[in-house]
Amino acid sequence: MSTDAPVMAVNLWVLALLGLSIPGTPGQLNLTSSGLFGCDRKFVTALEHLLDKVVPPNVPGRNELCTYQLKGMLDIYPTYFKKKYQRILDVRSVMALKSTLTSKLQDIKTRPWKGVNIFQLHMLGLKGSMKELVRIALDKFFNLACSEDCTVIEGPVLDCWSCLRVRGHCFDGAVCAEEDSLEAEKREVYLYLFFVCESVGLASILLLYYFCVYHKRRMQDIKGRSP
Repeated sequence: MSTDAPVMAVNLWVLALLGLSIPGTPGQLNLTSSGLFGCDRKFVTALEHLLDKVVPPNVPGRNELCTYQLKGMLDIYPTYFKKKYQRILDVRSVMALKSTLTSKLQDIKTRPWKGVNIFQLHMLGLKGSMKELVRIALDKFFNLACSEDCTVIEGPVLDCWSCLRVRGHCFDGAVCAEEDSLEAEKREVYLYLFFVCESVGLASILLLYYFCVYHKRRMQDIKGRSP
């Protein structure tokens, strides 16, 4: 019996579990909740074709694997970036992120195929690095578009929630709010607890200082009274 048989069986079992969480049939992907990357259907199709070239045709459960990894890339934005101030991004930065994602996937394509598990590790690293790049791009644009002097942004802006182009280049109100009311309340509670702890700590230090001074004077008085 070939030593590859147990490995193949494990891979099929893993892919079967993955397929249970993927809506639709292989090759069909629900993009209704995918913002940023999922807003461009042509880009999604390009990623599908590239993944089709990355995964060899003889891999068991190939369609499910490709669909799962495609969904993982498209879900980077809607999964991790849900705050209001992360809603907008200039199209120039969006294009740069798309180019970077494509380049990283092409880099994986150039590597020798070493099995499904190694491929999924490569894809996990890709999604992790893209998550950080998206965060940096969103924060950078937020600081620019929501600045006090209302900096004029060159080029169109993408509303990543609705996938629509935004005409205005100066943003305020809810879009530029760094946190919602719940987050603001949490921050106030944390700040209050910090001040309480700080006050308790300061009071403890003063009390300890008073005790030390009092004890020192008392010892001096005792020594002064002794013959």
